[in-house]
Amino acid sequence: MKPFFPALLCFSAITLSCEPDRPLEQVFPENEWTASSPGAQGVDDKLLSEALSYLESQCGPNGLSQAMIIKNGYVIFQGDSIHKTNNIYSSTKSFTSTILGLLVEDGVLTTETYAASIDSAMVDHYPTANLHHFATMTSGYSAKGVSRWGENSEDWALDPFEIDTPLFAPGSAFAYWDEAQMMFGRL
Repeated sequence: MKPFFPALLCFSAITLSCEPDRPLEQVFPENEWTASSPGAQGVDDKLLSEALSYLESQCGPNGLSQAMIIKNGYVIFQGDSIHKTNNIYSSTKSFTSTILGLLVEDGVLTTETYAASIDSAMVDHYPTANLHHFATMTSGYSAKGVSRWGENSEDWALDPFEIDTPLFAPGSAFAYWDEAQMMFGRL
């Protein structure tokens, strides 16, 4: 079974259990989320319970302790460890690309916007690298102190924003490269 399947199943069950003809008020949390029953937000309690039971059976030792489901801005389910801090590592790449998509949709910039037009420090080494290159991991971006293809050098300053010469010409190759994604997030 593919790892994303349980989450997709839960999302589908919850989505299908919503009542589309009933417009519901949406809220945005201030200091705290407001809790509501699933039914009050148009979600079938029984289908949600079935979906959560299945998801819990697939989640391993933490079960649903860190899960939270929000509908219309209201918490309709939360585990008992939702405030636990976790590293999400490469998941942030998806968030950064999503933000780029929203900025493009709003007409703030395009995927062809040059990174150097946003951060002038990139002009010398990356004059032709655009946001599309960063979003697709084809920018060639490299930080000082990082040897080619990700091995840290002995004098690595742990600063992904100390710009170094490119690994390759933007758009000419692909590199799953943390420093490039960190710079993309900064742009």
